[in-house]
Parts: sequence; structure tokens; C-alpha cells
Amino acid sequence: MKILSSILLLLFLIASIASAEVIDVNIKGMDDGRKTTRQQDYREAVMDAKLKAIEQAGVSIESITQVVNFQLKYDAVESKSKAVLLPGFQIIDIGYIADGTYQVVLIGKIQTGGKEASPHGKPTANETSRDGRFIAYDNGTVLDTGTDLMWASKDNGSNINWVNAKLYCKNYSVGGYNDWRLATQEELAGLYDKSKTYNTDCGDVHLTELIRLTCAYPWASETRSSGGAASFDFGIGKWIFVNRSHERGTRVLPVRSVK
Repeated sequence: MKILSSILLLLFLIASIASAEVIDVNIKGMDDGRKTTRQQDYREAVMDAKLKAIEQAGVSIESITQVVNFQLKYDAVESKSKAVLLPGFQIIDIGYIADGTYQVVLIGKIQTGGKEASPHGKPTANETSRDGRFIAYDNGTVLDTGTDLMWASKDNGSNINWVNAKLYCKNYSVGGYNDWRLATQEELAGLYDKSKTYNTDCGDVHLTELIRLTCAYPWASETRSSGGAASFDFGIGKWIFVNRSHERGTRVLPVRSVK
């Protein structure tokens, strides 16, 4: 039986304000009430809080929801009136409450109007393309608006062990940032998307094409006392542990936290 797919585009336009202003926000966000995975429910709650925060500032909002096989795929929110959630905001993770919804609280400041600011704190990078919640910039970075993580647009391109992968991140300076690090297993898993596929030297991988891997196994930050370190297999979507000295097929994909 052929699997049905549909895409719903929902546009919400709210009145814009012209003058520059910084507004304090303290907003509760929640998921859609349909329990999936903790990671997905957390993302939905954070996105809901951001949407409500920007709406509270009175700016123009575009909300794009994509539904694939009748399941929510992503919800990307973009301000159309030069508004930005300023760096330094906090997300308080409440978790699941009695009614089954996942809730978070967002505390921070929103700047509206005036000179347009970049969502990652610097106004110098120009957007080059989009893929759902991912935005690619011309400085070699890709912003995940669902998690507020900024990724390198490509891995290191060759075999590397865990120790050197960590050092690679420490010395990485793409985009003018100096706080790059190894991603956690959960952060790497958040990039995995079975509906997206492209080929690498090690076979097919499943994630946005805006982030280019040359092999399927980027290192993660987690380690074990036995000498093992974590990696994520973008071919099958699973975490794996191998010896830290292992190099064959492993790569490093630097990441940094925007907030």
C-alpha cells in the first residue's frame, strides 16, 4: 500500500512594530500532547515557547509545519520583522507533567526592530539556503533552529581518532567562533532523519544535505572508563562505542551552543 504524504503550510501573520526595543520574556511552552520521544517532545515545547515569546513581542511570525505520513516532522518559526531572541536566554526543562504534556519555561530578552541581528549573535553571516529547521550560512555554519545548536557545515574529511577529534574541535574557528566542541550522542541523534539520504565514502547517511559528512561515523563526547568512546552511525541511526584509538571511518563534526 502506497504511503501517503502531505505537507501543510500554516502562515500566521501578526502586526509588526517598527521601533527598536528589547523586551523581557518569561514564557511557558509545551508540546502538542502526543507523547513520542523525550527529545522530540522537548523540541516541540521549546519551539512553542519561542513562538509565544516572539508573538508577545508583537512581531510578524511565519510558522511552517510539515507533516509527513500524518506525523509532525518539524515546526520552524521565523521572524519577518527583524526580531531575534538574544543570546543568553535560558530554557528551564520542566519535563512531563500530570496531564502528559511536556513543558519548558523560556526566560530571556527579545530585540525587535532596528538593525537586523543574526540568530547566532553576529550580523556578518548571510543565509544561503534552508532545509526545514536548518539554515545554512556563508561562513561555513548551519543553524538548527529546533535545538539552538550551530553545526559545522562539513566534517573534517578524513579518518581521525577520538583524542584528535576533541583537539580538532578545540582549534576549530570557522565562523569566527572559538567555542566549538564534540557533540553529545543525543545531539548527533537529533540530526538523524531517515527521510533524507545522501551518499558518502562509507555508504548512505540520513540527515540534512546542508551538513556534509564524508563517512557515517562522527565521534561523540561520551567516553567509558574501559577506553571506549561514543560515535553515532548515520547509516542506521544508532549509537556505537569503539576504542578511542579507532580511526577507520570515524570523523569529527564540530558543534557549538548558540544560547
